[in-house]
Amino acid sequence: MSRPLIFVSYRHGPHWTMLADALNLKLSAIADGKGFDVFLDSEQIRAGHDWKAAVDDALARCTHFVALLCDEYWVKSNQCLRELFEAVKRFEESGKTEPRLLFVLAAEMKPELLKLDSARQRGALLSNDPQLKALGDINFLGPFDNTYRLESLAWNKGKRLDKQLMQLIERLLASGGFDGR
Repeated sequence: MSRPLIFVSYRHGPHWTMLADALNLKLSAIADGKGFDVFLDSEQIRAGHDWKAAVDDALARCTHFVALLCDEYWVKSNQCLRELFEAVKRFEESGKTEPRLLFVLAAEMKPELLKLDSARQRGALLSNDPQLKALGDINFLGPFDNTYRLESLAWNKGKRLDKQLMQLIERLLASGGFDGR
């Protein structure tokens, strides 16, 4: 049986790439111990390789799809949306079993207002059994404050960000699919 694969989807840009790299570093440190692999495009795809084929292969094999949500992810990146829509399509067609859709609030935003209807209408998100209406319907890894209210990542505060990333990883591991769960 193949190992679980965590696909990290993020918007390329100074803040978001730094967050993705930090999450990847923490995940990679425990990957062997927990028996999973991580796909982060900047780590797995080398210059001259067919990046689209590599991304498509990882999307098809991923068991956990982690999206670092920000406005730029939703509005300015066709590649992020392509990854998201492919993961949502697989999720809906599998009866909500795989991949696990897990979101991180990388910046302040209202995920319940990020609707999937227009993507379905224009054919960007095709599914035989549409089940998700908005990104707010999807499980969030966090981060959460002390009162369990969703908050955005503290990307410019090292120690706080480190604590938030550990919280995300704990919640990711608790989502299932690791160590025979």
